[in-house]
Order: sequence, then C-alpha cells, then structure tokens
Amino acid sequence: LAEARSNSAGASTSTVFYTFGGTKVVGTPNTPTNKIDEYTIGSDTNSSTHTLTTAIQGPCCVNNGTYAVVAGGTTSTVGTTATQKYTFSSGVTTAGTALGTARVRSSGVSPPAFGLICGGIDALGGAAYYAVTDMYTFASEAVTAGGSLFRAEANAAATSTIQGAY
Repeated sequence: LAEARSNSAGASTSTVFYTFGGTKVVGTPNTPTNKIDEYTIGSDTNSSTHTLTTAIQGPCCVNNGTYAVVAGGTTSTVGTTATQKYTFSSGVTTAGTALGTARVRSSGVSPPAFGLICGGIDALGGAAYYAVTDMYTFASEAVTAGGSLFRAEANAAATSTIQGAY
C-alpha cells in the first residue's frame, strides 16, 4: 500500500486490486483516510492517485467489475448508512444509495447481479452486532433489505459462488 493503514475495504478487477479508505497507522494514527490504493498485478506497481469523497474507516466493499460500492464504515466512531461508488475506468467517486442499516466492519460479497452487505457492528468499540443484510442491486443501484444471518457478526469473511453467497 502507498499508505500503511488498517480497517480498509478491498475490491479487484482482473488486473488491479483496490484498497479503499481505512484507518491511518502512522503520521496521524486512528484517523480515517479517503485514499484509494491501486495495485497493478502485471507490473507489480502501487499508485494512490484517486480518493473517496469522504474519509472512511471500517467499510466493506461490493463490486460488479465496472464499479465498486464502498459501504458503511465510519468517519469517527459511529456507523453510517452512506455508500460511495467508485468507477474503475474513470477513477471517479460519487455518492451511492444509502444502506438500510448504519454499520461498521460488515462483510461484502458480490455474486454477479448484486452485492450483499452482511452483519456488522453499530460503532467502533460498540456492543450492538447485526444479523441483518442489505442487497445492493447493481443494475438499478437500489438497496433493499436482505435476509438475516444465522447469528449477528462483525469482522467476518464472506465469499460467493455461481450458486449464491456464503
């Protein structure tokens, strides 16, 4: 990464891995950042030429190969419903459709037509864990309530296959 940080979100295309936001660990530690780092796989190079519109820590990310949706997270300690849409080809970030539940440290998974934002916690150091999911439909950019997880979780990993998300 061009800037050392934790609590960031990631997405990839077939040639580039992107790291969005996070918490600075040097300079001014515990401060959210708006940096987008791009690691180009073929040339083994890093760049940090684009930014999110809002500095955010603890978000998750879903993507459809054309754009990434950086969802939730926090600008201080309390979770947000905000999303930021980053278009890979242009490097432009715009506001996205708000989530139904404010959350930090949720998991994101992206089956082909939609992204699921799963679980999370109400705030950094918070006590309310969520079992809710939000579904971000890429074609319409709509957010709808999804099903519930079997148990409330934060900081969990998620993956998807052709058959569905897990």
